Amino acid sequence: MTTVDVPVGGADPTLRSIAVDMAKKAGIRLLHLDACKGILITLVLFGHSIQYFSYASSGQFWSDPVFKFIYMFHMPLFAAYSGYFSPGRAVIRQDVMKRIVTLILPMIVWVVIAWCIHAAITADLSRAPLTALKEILVSRYWFIWAIFFSLAACYLCESVLRRPRLGYAAIFLVLLLQGTASDSIAKFGFIFPYFVAGRLLRTEPALAAFASANRGVLFALGAVGTAIAYRYWTHDTYIYNNHLQTMAAPGQIALMLAGSACATVFAAIGIDWIARRVVNTSPGRMLQRIGVVTMEIYLVQSIFFAEAPRLARPFLGPDAPALGTRLALAVAVCALSLVLIMAVIALTRRSAVVGRALWGR
Repeated sequence: MTTVDVPVGGADPTLRSIAVDMAKKAGIRLLHLDACKGILITLVLFGHSIQYFSYASSGQFWSDPVFKFIYMFHMPLFAAYSGYFSPGRAVIRQDVMKRIVTLILPMIVWVVIAWCIHAAITADLSRAPLTALKEILVSRYWFIWAIFFSLAACYLCESVLRRPRLGYAAIFLVLLLQGTASDSIAKFGFIFPYFVAGRLLRTEPALAAFASANRGVLFALGAVGTAIAYRYWTHDTYIYNNHLQTMAAPGQIALMLAGSACATVFAAIGIDWIARRVVNTSPGRMLQRIGVVTMEIYLVQSIFFAEAPRLARPFLGPDAPALGTRLALAVAVCALSLVLIMAVIALTRRSAVVGRALWGR
């Protein structure tokens, strides 16, 4: 292996050189991490398939046992991966500017595409275009904003204030106590500590060595914590519903933070174990290809599942019978959506100009 493509932060030359050095020293290390991200983005698609197709967005998906487990860790773990693949030194202003090109600009392009597709399907032009575009920009792609502002916050703490740990803690405390009921701020507050955790694992060898040496213990503790949190997890424990209203629902927020942390550790170690064992197999190579384009998949899938409710109702409604039937449908939809999205990515990348406009690289 002589070249390596890193999905998140791959445009950064310093990170790319580090990735190549790691690949030379550890052989399958980066391939295995790509496989990890391939597994995780597939779980994201599976969770959305449950929500939009198995339950036709009826609201009953919140209590689906598989959906609940996936949503305890999938976005936090993605944030940790993003933090790990951020620059392996203090974040500087140029790093933030590069993310505008590789994250924000492509997102804006896909916001426009999403609005055009929605207007064409529904023939609904009653809403003001700017209002609809703003809603898509802020709500649908919230995770990209959370990752971008997490990197910007790290720049503030590491290069401006030069007090990273104190800065991380202060920012998280402010976000935890913000009390505005703002959906965007709440999600940023939820994601930020996981982004920082990923950065610390990347930049602090002692912490990484401790985590590696105690994988078994961390996995066991994560499993126990996940099981306990899962037992008490309800509709109001999801960040999407409680909006990090710590003063109004301290018990739910504590359960969400502790349960998600345990589930993220448990899932991270479990997914890592699986990826290491399949990395050199045909499924493993497929997961690697998926993992290389996780951000591209995230951009496209939001459109697919946003329009899905118009297709979901003829299949299964809120009163459809067995859990097994719902999960079988979700598996089929997940597989189909992944094939279609990968085809879109492959076709658009045939042109360097189109590829750069849509994906920022």
